[in-house]
Amino acid sequence: MRLVVMAAKASKSDYEIPLHLYNIADDKTSNSEDKQVHDQASVVLKVASPKLQLNIEMIKDNPATLGKTYRITNQGDILGDFSIHIPSEFKDTVIIEPSINLLPLLPGGSVEVTFAPRLSLKFTGLEAKAMLTAALHYQTLPLIFEVPKGKKVFLVKGLSRKFYVADTEYCTNVGEEDIPIEGPIIREPEEPEKKKYPICDQIPLLEQYIEQAKKLRDLYNELKDEAENSL
Repeated sequence: MRLVVMAAKASKSDYEIPLHLYNIADDKTSNSEDKQVHDQASVVLKVASPKLQLNIEMIKDNPATLGKTYRITNQGDILGDFSIHIPSEFKDTVIIEPSINLLPLLPGGSVEVTFAPRLSLKFTGLEAKAMLTAALHYQTLPLIFEVPKGKKVFLVKGLSRKFYVADTEYCTNVGEEDIPIEGPIIREPEEPEKKKYPICDQIPLLEQYIEQAKKLRDLYNELKDEAENSL
């Protein structure tokens, strides 16, 4: 007999599990209660508590969103319930992507997670933390977000999608969008406005009228010659 127990949230090192054992009767003895055998026993389960040993490395820093991407590598035992939580006091100010909850993480395995602050026009910086937990152990990851010197958060108005093709390609109801924003628009100095002369502006149109008048004159002369020859 093989007994498999999932103990990801085990809070004790020893557990006692009662077992009730029955025999499987054949067809001739299935209706005979006095031949059915029943016994019971207890199984003592020893739970080994894995060590939480994580290597945390920041691999990307986004200056536009102030988001920081970390690679978290398991350097300890097998973890069956690796999770990342943002403490309640920071849940409204820190975004985590993707959400990590009860993730199996083998020795040497890793996962990449991005933390970013919720920006506002008054945002200048934030010190927060994330809790990395597994097997009732935890490790704290400090999170520090700062607006670079000489920079500030600004508001940009834009479209979530290309609205003019929304009817045929995709929905515009997108809550978050990653839209690259170009730098400030630099306009070339405009040349001094030249003085406009209304008559000169009409020269191309006048040339068309003159050409049409010549054609009408030639047609008149042809008709006149035909009329004279017919007399």
